[in-house]
Amino acid sequence: MMLQRVWKQAKPARMGLFCGQQDLRKLLHTDDAPQDNEQGHERFDRISNYVRYPNHFPVTMTVKDFNAKYDGLPAKARETDDPVSLAGRITSIRSASKKLVFLDISNDGHDVQVLAEKKYFQGDDAANNDAEFEHVHESLRRGDIIGIHGFPGKSGKGELSIIPRGISVLSPCVIRHIRRYLEDLDFIEVETPILCTSAGGAAAKPFTTESRALSTKLYLRIAPELYLKQLVIGGMDRVFEIGKVFRNEGDLIAKLLDICHRHNVPCPAPHTAPRILDCLVGHFLEPQCTSPTFLIDHPVVLSPLAKAHRDNVRPFECINVANELELIRYFFNHVKELNPHIFVTYNGDFFDWPFLETRAQHHGMDLKSEVGISKDRNGEYRGQCAVHLDAYCWVKRDSYLPQGSQGLKAVTKYKLGYDPVEVDPEEMLPLAQNEPLKMASYSVSDAVATFYLYVRFQIGLFWGIDEIAN
Repeated sequence: MMLQRVWKQAKPARMGLFCGQQDLRKLLHTDDAPQDNEQGHERFDRISNYVRYPNHFPVTMTVKDFNAKYDGLPAKARETDDPVSLAGRITSIRSASKKLVFLDISNDGHDVQVLAEKKYFQGDDAANNDAEFEHVHESLRRGDIIGIHGFPGKSGKGELSIIPRGISVLSPCVIRHIRRYLEDLDFIEVETPILCTSAGGAAAKPFTTESRALSTKLYLRIAPELYLKQLVIGGMDRVFEIGKVFRNEGDLIAKLLDICHRHNVPCPAPHTAPRILDCLVGHFLEPQCTSPTFLIDHPVVLSPLAKAHRDNVRPFECINVANELELIRYFFNHVKELNPHIFVTYNGDFFDWPFLETRAQHHGMDLKSEVGISKDRNGEYRGQCAVHLDAYCWVKRDSYLPQGSQGLKAVTKYKLGYDPVEVDPEEMLPLAQNEPLKMASYSVSDAVATFYLYVRFQIGLFWGIDEIAN
């Protein structure tokens, strides 16, 4: 297991149980709160004055046990002689006045209200108790993990609450609980080398240095997974590591800024990759979109929840069914499950769809009612909720190939530059009966060829964002 937090572009990730002021300032200056964010500076100044991150915070009971034990208290009760300590994550902050603040904290799926009253608060400096009460609650944010020393009570409306005498921010102490949780599951914490002789971490670019004693190049690790896998192979089934990792994000931002300067594209700070790409799209593409236009090939940083790129073809899976009826039914169900927006065929208007429609009718099924595809007045198959693109129409119109070389196999050789799998028509039935894998390879070969004809020659009908940096 590896835990990390990336502070800035092209700088090493850092993680630790102790944060000094410099680390705390970096913590506040993430992509959500860049360095020119005045609110980030203001919060840092408030926190650095008084907040201490304790290595240990004693919790006397859980929120669940607190609710069960003190739920029977009367309204406006104050059990000042019964001290308790709770910890949890802030889910809500409501300030009634300078002397009264309401918080909601959550722990293990259970919630409790924190009723903070100035008269019960006991700060580190008794002379400035009122000022410290205000500073503490002004610095807290939703999502912070806090520890509360106080006593149980109920509000005027009868809601069970804990009245704090002191509040501590425990966010860095989360690592300790993660470590304890994994150790309770019999995981063993290990420490792997930070300087390695081989770069790990997939295709990421590592930071490099040299060992003068060994006269060799060393790399700062990007991920510890290689050493952890070696430990697993060696017999240690459950291992984890909480340590430093380093990611070199390269010169992506520098390249994008250079493109902006060359083309006089204004790009205000902060200069992050998503902001710069968004500026480029607005400068080059949006002025040309005078009518409804599809923008495709969005970079991952601009649309992290989008599906993977269609060039990354997923593995094909061979399905064996009992008969033709089951095969057609499986195809219809698969289309309903995937809900594709585009159907790509080769000569589909005169072969694929007519054949499928005829065989479906033979078994009592209707192509249009099943997947929404039907033939129009021109003999072409159209979809109600999907587009049908026949690559054969492009070949006839724009490929400039002779009439005898417009079959899928010939087009694949001339346009894609490789030889597809070919099977003699007279051998198809014997192959399907005796060598089904070879017949499946033949079918997959046709599908792959059709797909790449679409990608290379028909995708240009749309705007592509990935072309603007070329």
